[in-house]
Amino acid sequence: MSDIRIEVFSGDYSNDDVYANVLAYLSEKAYWGGFGFSPNLSICITEQFQLCEYYSKADSPQKLWHFCITFARSWEHNALLQMAVWIASTFASNYQIIYALDLERNGKSDIPHLHFCVNAFSYHPDYVPLSKELMKQHMEWIQQNLSAQYSPYSVTLQFQGKKKGA
Repeated sequence: MSDIRIEVFSGDYSNDDVYANVLAYLSEKAYWGGFGFSPNLSICITEQFQLCEYYSKADSPQKLWHFCITFARSWEHNALLQMAVWIASTFASNYQIIYALDLERNGKSDIPHLHFCVNAFSYHPDYVPLSKELMKQHMEWIQQNLSAQYSPYSVTLQFQGKKKGA
């Protein structure tokens, strides 16, 4: 088992209620934050994510990307939140992203882990949506950087069911 495991969940995330389902799931976690949305709740975060799709000049069957980072042992919450902010910031210049620190699994206390939801559509209407190929490249880059930052811990990436070690 790896010390740090990145898993990009499979599924097409193409239906219209995917925004509400995944964003609601993350917003119920112990701590959450993100980039690219307004804290002004006159328009909810789900609607803010949908606006990027609405104004995008490109189509994509994938509306968002959901991934998780799990750990073989418990880490201090502040260290995990710093990691979450760093990872989220790597998407922030072009895509909305929400991260969450989860302290449970299946309703029971568990080793803390991180969830992320990245909008596949950019803030920039002319910018290309985050395709499977672009997402995989970005996740491999994150894997390499986590391996360097957290050496000697092993970091693996499972991209939609396909495992890649580092």
